[in-house]
Amino acid sequence: VEWLPVYTETLGILCSHKNPLAQRSSVSVPELRNENFIINFNLYPKSILGRIFMDAGYAPRIICESCDNSLIGPMVADNLGIAFVDVNASDAFRTRNASAPVSLIPFQENITRRIGIIRPKGKPSKLTPESVEKAFKNYMFPSQTTDRSDPPQ
Repeated sequence: VEWLPVYTETLGILCSHKNPLAQRSSVSVPELRNENFIINFNLYPKSILGRIFMDAGYAPRIICESCDNSLIGPMVADNLGIAFVDVNASDAFRTRNASAPVSLIPFQENITRRIGIIRPKGKPSKLTPESVEKAFKNYMFPSQTTDRSDPPQ
């Protein structure tokens, strides 16, 4: 098998405008020690979060785990906790949630995650890194792309 990297996320937090962190231009992981976390476990499983917080010397206080962003966003807006987000997707997020009372704040640390696909090595495939990246970006950031073609088969 071979690994085809498609996208690199740069992590940050989503917090309510009511949260004092909302006025910050960036935050560090150690500063979040006393925050409540609302986690999308499909996007950010505990294995990924554990490494981030272990390096900071504490375990996060997770108050809710969900895979439903339509639940997580309002909980963050109501200042029940903060959530992890891909700050690269911030323009698309702001377009879809223009009236949401939330702030996207990058981490001071460069916390990234590579997303890709695994495919059989050496077999002909239409799944080239470029075609997968194009399909992925069309799906994730529809407001930033004009190509709506179907993903490769």
